[in-house]
Amino acid sequence: LNNITWLFWYKFVIFDPEVLYHNGIWCRILHVLTTYFMLSTYFWMLCEGFFLHLILVKTFINDNVWVAWLRILGWLGPAFVTFTYAVFRFNYENEQCWIDLGQSIFIL
Repeated sequence: LNNITWLFWYKFVIFDPEVLYHNGIWCRILHVLTTYFMLSTYFWMLCEGFFLHLILVKTFINDNVWVAWLRILGWLGPAFVTFTYAVFRFNYENEQCWIDLGQSIFIL
Protein backbone atom coordinates (compact mmCIF):
# COMPACT_ATOMS: atom_id res chain seq x y z
CA LEU A 1 0.00 0.00 0.00
CA ASN A 2 2.88 2.35 0.71
CA ASN A 3 4.23 2.07 -2.83
CA ILE A 4 0.78 2.47 -4.37
CA THR A 5 0.13 5.71 -2.50
CA TRP A 6 3.55 7.01 -3.55
CA LEU A 7 2.75 6.22 -7.18
CA PHE A 8 -0.57 8.08 -6.87
CA TRP A 9 1.24 10.98 -5.20
CA TYR A 10 3.72 11.30 -8.05
CA LYS A 11 1.16 10.80 -10.82
CA PHE A 12 -1.57 13.14 -9.56
CA VAL A 13 0.35 15.72 -7.50
CA ILE A 14 4.01 16.04 -8.43
CA PHE A 15 3.53 15.89 -12.20
CA ASP A 16 0.61 18.36 -12.13
CA PRO A 17 1.82 21.68 -10.64
CA GLU A 18 -1.67 23.17 -10.80
CA VAL A 19 -2.78 20.76 -8.08
CA LEU A 20 -0.23 22.29 -5.70
CA TYR A 21 -1.73 25.74 -6.02
CA HIS A 22 -5.32 24.60 -5.60
CA ASN A 23 -4.42 22.72 -2.39
CA GLY A 24 -7.47 20.45 -2.64
CA ILE A 25 -8.70 18.28 0.19
CA TRP A 26 -8.11 15.09 -1.81
CA CYS A 27 -4.47 16.06 -2.22
CA ARG A 28 -3.98 16.52 1.52
CA ILE A 29 -5.79 13.24 2.26
CA LEU A 30 -3.49 11.46 -0.19
CA HIS A 31 -0.51 13.03 1.59
CA VAL A 32 -1.80 11.86 4.99
CA LEU A 33 -2.37 8.32 3.65
CA THR A 34 1.11 8.24 2.13
CA THR A 35 2.61 9.38 5.42
CA TYR A 36 0.59 6.84 7.41
CA PHE A 37 1.60 3.90 5.22
CA MET A 38 5.24 5.00 5.25
CA LEU A 39 5.22 5.23 9.05
CA SER A 40 3.39 1.92 9.38
CA THR A 41 6.20 0.24 7.43
CA TYR A 42 8.73 1.45 9.99
CA PHE A 43 6.49 0.64 12.95
CA TRP A 44 6.03 -2.91 11.68
CA MET A 45 9.78 -3.31 11.32
CA LEU A 46 10.09 -2.16 14.94
CA CYS A 47 7.45 -4.70 16.03
CA GLU A 48 9.15 -7.52 14.13
CA GLY A 49 12.51 -6.67 15.65
CA PHE A 50 11.02 -6.54 19.14
CA PHE A 51 9.27 -9.88 18.61
CA LEU A 52 12.50 -11.50 17.39
CA HIS A 53 14.24 -10.12 20.47
CA LEU A 54 11.55 -11.64 22.69
CA ILE A 55 11.88 -15.03 21.00
CA LEU A 56 15.65 -15.08 21.37
CA VAL A 57 15.96 -13.66 24.89
CA LYS A 58 12.84 -14.92 26.63
CA THR A 59 12.17 -18.35 25.27
CA PHE A 60 9.19 -19.30 27.41
CA ILE A 61 6.69 -16.47 26.97
CA ASN A 62 3.08 -16.32 25.99
CA ASP A 63 3.36 -15.37 22.32
CA ASN A 64 -0.34 -14.63 21.84
CA VAL A 65 -0.36 -11.79 24.33
CA TRP A 66 2.74 -10.16 22.86
CA VAL A 67 1.52 -10.56 19.28
CA ALA A 68 -1.76 -8.84 20.19
CA TRP A 69 0.11 -5.90 21.75
CA LEU A 70 2.47 -5.66 18.80
CA ARG A 71 -0.47 -5.62 16.37
CA ILE A 72 -1.98 -2.76 18.29
CA LEU A 73 1.35 -0.91 18.25
CA GLY A 74 1.89 -1.66 14.54
CA TRP A 75 -1.41 -0.10 13.47
CA LEU A 76 -2.21 2.51 16.12
CA GLY A 77 1.32 3.85 16.61
CA PRO A 78 1.58 5.35 13.13
CA ALA A 79 -2.07 6.47 13.31
CA PHE A 80 -1.32 8.54 16.42
CA VAL A 81 1.80 10.11 14.87
CA THR A 82 0.03 10.77 11.56
CA PHE A 83 -2.97 12.33 13.28
CA THR A 84 -0.71 14.68 15.25
CA TYR A 85 1.17 15.53 12.05
CA ALA A 86 -2.05 16.21 10.08
CA VAL A 87 -3.51 18.47 12.78
CA PHE A 88 -0.27 20.47 12.93
CA ARG A 89 -0.10 20.77 9.15
CA PHE A 90 -3.73 21.81 8.87
CA ASN A 91 -3.38 24.53 11.50
CA TYR A 92 0.08 25.94 10.73
CA GLU A 93 1.34 24.83 7.29
CA ASN A 94 -1.75 24.44 5.14
CA GLU A 95 -0.41 25.37 1.71
CA GLN A 96 0.71 23.81 -1.57
CA CYS A 97 -0.77 20.40 -0.87
CA TRP A 98 1.70 19.96 2.03
CA ILE A 99 4.54 19.16 -0.35
CA ASP A 100 7.07 21.22 1.66
CA LEU A 101 7.80 19.55 5.00
CA GLY A 102 8.59 22.80 6.83
CA GLN A 103 8.71 22.55 10.63
CA SER A 104 6.41 19.53 10.73
CA ILE A 105 9.30 17.19 9.88
CA PHE A 106 10.13 17.15 13.58
CA ILE A 107 6.81 15.42 14.34
CA LEU A 108 7.66 12.56 12.04
